[in-house]
Amino acid sequence: MHIKEQRQYDYDVTILSAEGKAISSFQEIGIDSRMVYSSNVNNLKYYQPFQGEKILIAANNDKQNKEYVSTINEAATALKSKGAITSIVIPSKSEDFNEMLKNKGAVQKKCLQFALCHAKRILETLEF
Repeated sequence: MHIKEQRQYDYDVTILSAEGKAISSFQEIGIDSRMVYSSNVNNLKYYQPFQGEKILIAANNDKQNKEYVSTINEAATALKSKGAITSIVIPSKSEDFNEMLKNKGAVQKKCLQFALCHAKRILETLEF
């Protein structure tokens, strides 16, 4: 069964995050894209993408430990094996997206919008 999109989005990219506040931050700054929140980073790999779906995994940089990094990479690999075109986006320094947007203001918001737009272009070039 395939569910048809109800509307068009500005960014033809699905953003996955294990942080609800990150999804809220993206919405607050006007990122218009499909967004999926998982209550646990371990559950990201269970998302069922459609063939060729472009996915950005919004990983935080405040939890950089081997287990977290391994789990994010495992999710990306699992999604690719299901036919998705997957990329991981991480804020610089030891921050999560919510902190970055709250602390840095308009400049960081523009940078994030640029990064998402750039990532979308990269993902589009990877289509087969």
